[in-house]
Amino acid sequence: MTSSLLQIKDDGSTRVTIYRKLTHTDHNPHFDYNHHLGYKRAVVRTLFHPASTVISKEEDTDRTHEIEYLEGVLWGQ
Repeated sequence: MTSSLLQIKDDGSTRVTIYRKLTHTDHNPHFDYNHHLGYKRAVVRTLFHPASTVISKEEDTDRTHEIEYLEGVLWGQ
């Protein structure tokens, strides 16, 4: 489960990033498992949605890092 972290900078601007609790295991069903395709697509969509919508637009490095992290977890890179 992911959560968002809202930081207020000294200049009053905000920064939204994603963090995981220390107990997060990165355990997601493998795409080759015998699950319905709609279920597997929903898992991927649910994980990538916060990376594309929650992270502040100004923080592209955080967005890139999150997407690379998710790709590594889901596809075992």
